[in-house]
Amino acid sequence: MLSTVIPRPLVMLAALACGLLAAPARADSLAVVDPLPPGPYAVGCSNVAQDFSRVMAGESAQNYWEGVPDGSRQRYVTQLLADPADALIVDVNVPNDGQLYVNHAAQTVEYALLVCYPTTADNPYPDYALPSGQAVPHMQQGAQPPIFADANAHWPVLLFSHGLVGSPISSDYIDALKVLVSYGYVIVAPFHGDPRFTDVKIDTLADFLYAVLHFDTFVEMQAQRPLSLSRSLDYMLAHPQYRDHVDSARARAASRCC
Repeated sequence: MLSTVIPRPLVMLAALACGLLAAPARADSLAVVDPLPPGPYAVGCSNVAQDFSRVMAGESAQNYWEGVPDGSRQRYVTQLLADPADALIVDVNVPNDGQLYVNHAAQTVEYALLVCYPTTADNPYPDYALPSGQAVPHMQQGAQPPIFADANAHWPVLLFSHGLVGSPISSDYIDALKVLVSYGYVIVAPFHGDPRFTDVKIDTLADFLYAVLHFDTFVEMQAQRPLSLSRSLDYMLAHPQYRDHVDSARARAASRCC
């Protein structure tokens, strides 16, 4: 199995860069920074086709994308996938560590992935409309292969970890992914499904007390993330549709909080 570790100097450099970028904002707390415009590449993405007729009255597809349960009934994006055989799904084997993984030690947890990549301007695959009003650009359908902007290039890889109780296709995360990919990155983005591991909603005093009393489940939720990210990256780097088009030596991670 391939294993990718982010070098410590890179982490320190990223922290320094964040500090430098934050300095002007501290100098002017009302400063407005324009969003990064799209880069030179069109964007294509892997198959996340869904059957939205499975969404019951009173719930939304986003509940499944984000792993929000309905009481004791689990909900996750894989339950909506219309073509799971051609979607990207990985099984993560959780270590047998009951202190860290209090509810899932020695179990297998399923994760769906979205992979997006630079594609040609004339990519014939249509955008895939989502009920949120967003769309997955030039999405592969069935067993269609990815169409890279340069089939002979080895593109750098960016491992994208969305914010708490999010998903790669929720809110503005899909917009952020598209911008990053348009600058020449292949992005691997797991659907973390945070609420599968703990109740992350803290709106009332009762929610806060629950969080305090079940803090170990919050710890597990955070510990699950690096497991799923590492497994997702290994899976993509070995996948026959992607492995010959990416540069494993240029694999980095990005995260958006909350």
